[in-house]
Amino acid sequence: MKSAKNSVRIDKDTKEEIQGTELFIPYREKIKEDFAMVFQDKQSIERMFFDPDMTAETVRVFYFLVHRMDYENKLIIHQAAVARELRISPVSMSRIMKKLVDKFFIKKEVIGRSTIYTLDCEFVWRGSASNLRHTRSETRREAQSHAIQD
Repeated sequence: MKSAKNSVRIDKDTKEEIQGTELFIPYREKIKEDFAMVFQDKQSIERMFFDPDMTAETVRVFYFLVHRMDYENKLIIHQAAVARELRISPVSMSRIMKKLVDKFFIKKEVIGRSTIYTLDCEFVWRGSASNLRHTRSETRREAQSHAIQD
């Protein structure tokens, strides 16, 4: 909360009086650790935790992806590398990633030989609130245009 009051101060160099408004802006500590926002609305919670297809292993992989995503909710990662790191068989990893795509927790985009995964911004976000609003409106606009085409 900002507070202001009229004041007079003395310039240290010229020793003259300066009238003006003194503005106090409290210090807001910045989060320096790596973090992501997880939205806990009823629909998101039901999607993740009450769907019988969402096993503990699937949730574990999803949160691993959250940990690795960039500030646009995107990551380029090889399934085999994730499987090795999490000690999951490559076949299980492939099934889990397909499930996450089918359940709309992640979007898969193949560009050349690279696969880009984008995590659902309605469920999780890393980045600024203004970028979240922008990305959500873009995503909704995209979904509406696909619905109109179908």
